[in-house]
Amino acid sequence: MLVIVAGLAQPLWQKRGFVQLMEGEIFLGREDEFLETEKGSLAGKIELPFGLRLDALRDAYWNDGRNLRELASEISILRNGHTEPVRVAVNAPLLDSGFAVYQSAYYGHAVSVELVRRDGQRLMTHFLLDRAAAPGKPEVGGQSFADTDYLFSLRLRPDASGKTFGLSDPDVEIEVFKDGRPLYAGPLTDKPILAPGGDRFTLAGIKPWSGFNVVDRSGLWPLRLGFIITVLGASILFIRSPEPTHAAV
Repeated sequence: MLVIVAGLAQPLWQKRGFVQLMEGEIFLGREDEFLETEKGSLAGKIELPFGLRLDALRDAYWNDGRNLRELASEISILRNGHTEPVRVAVNAPLLDSGFAVYQSAYYGHAVSVELVRRDGQRLMTHFLLDRAAAPGKPEVGGQSFADTDYLFSLRLRPDASGKTFGLSDPDVEIEVFKDGRPLYAGPLTDKPILAPGGDRFTLAGIKPWSGFNVVDRSGLWPLRLGFIITVLGASILFIRSPEPTHAAV
């Protein structure tokens, strides 16, 4: 009964979220930092008692360069002014303080673009692009540039030769729009692109990013307790079950 009741009630308190981090980025564990959250009707905020920093993404492929052999993230747990390096991989989550942090299958590259306004103000936006379906195919994405009227459309080939998914010889193409009008279409490099009005765009960098699924496991203890009781009960019944007796004829 405990297992049944806990199994029916647990989704009401379920809390989980998805976060994307590019290399060097810090996640403080606050609910408003999650890209997506999923919570039961009785669940409160999902808040981690520690922070996370992505130090490196490790993606390795078989000889064909297409099929993934390993996907893991080197991260640091940030807690009370201390850092603890850990490794999160597929089928090897981080379990800490009642939370589980799983390596997501979603990852790719973040293209950082700097905008220098004509008054000298500098703005930076990071465009997180999903990994392409195959080597040689571009990673495609786009969105608005923060606090401006500009819209971007980006196409990144991490390896211009098309042999691997790795970031070896990147090539970035960009389309810039403002008020629905195209302003520029062409390569994006570390050389400034001059827009009408005096604004300048520059490629500031390209880094890998990794996705993580975060699950609050604190509400699972009734299920675990019910499972333990069930196993113990079955074991006791098996050990102490009476042997059949036969009446003498």
